[in-house]
Amino acid sequence: MPFRLSQPDDYDGSCGNDAFNSLVVPAADNWTLTFNYTFVNPTDKSKYQLSLLRLDYSIDVNNFPGADKSELGPKSTSLSNLTLFSTNQASSYKCFAKTTVELDSRVSLEFSNYQGEPFISKDKKDKTVFDTGK
Repeated sequence: MPFRLSQPDDYDGSCGNDAFNSLVVPAADNWTLTFNYTFVNPTDKSKYQLSLLRLDYSIDVNNFPGADKSELGPKSTSLSNLTLFSTNQASSYKCFAKTTVELDSRVSLEFSNYQGEPFISKDKKDKTVFDTGK
């Protein structure tokens, strides 16, 4: 069953260290989408990429009317070792085209009109406007 997330009302994240940044977006009731970004080359730190996607979700009879009882409840799936949405640091990645990522045989995510900018420099952290994107 497709769920659409246009403009998230809320998000959270962490800049755990200089090696990765995480963005956590509530997507629906009991659903959370997590993006982990890492540097392409950890010693260079000039280019970053999306390296992990995780979806925590819940199968219930309201959203999945034909679901078997054994399938009901909280679920989680993720895909790591990704090399998606890479661009130079201090720039955002922007893509209008559709990009589909299959997390497992039953769950896929479709991105369109996506823009992200992890590892924002300290002088840009208070700004809410992205650059023009790469």
